[in-house]
Amino acid sequence: RDGMRVVVEIRRGTDADFVREQLYARTKLQTRVSVNLVGLVGREPKILSLMDIMREFLAFRCESIERRARHELQKASSRLHVVEGYLAVQAAPDAVVATIRAAKDGPDAQAALQ
Repeated sequence: RDGMRVVVEIRRGTDADFVREQLYARTKLQTRVSVNLVGLVGREPKILSLMDIMREFLAFRCESIERRARHELQKASSRLHVVEGYLAVQAAPDAVVATIRAAKDGPDAQAALQ
C-alpha cells in the first residue's frame, strides 16, 4: 500500500461530521485548485475537461510513437539495401571488378551493378 493513513478516533457522543468538516476547514486535508485546461485540438485552442486532456495526450503519444517507428523502419530499410549490396560484392568480388572495368564510365558501371 502506498501513501499514509491517518486514523482519528473521537469520543463517544461527539459529532463525527463536525470533526470531519473542521479537519477539512483547518488543515490541508482537502484542497481545491482552479485550473484553466486549454489545449490545441486540431490546431484550434479548446477548453477541455481532465478526461479530454488525457485522451488528447494519449492520442498525441500514440501518433508520435507511430511516426518514430515509421522513421526508424525507413532508416533500417535503406540500411538493409546498402548491406545487401555489400554482401553481393563480398560474395563475388571478381565479377564486380570485371563489371566495373568493362563499363565505359561511372554511370554505366553503376547501372550494370544494379
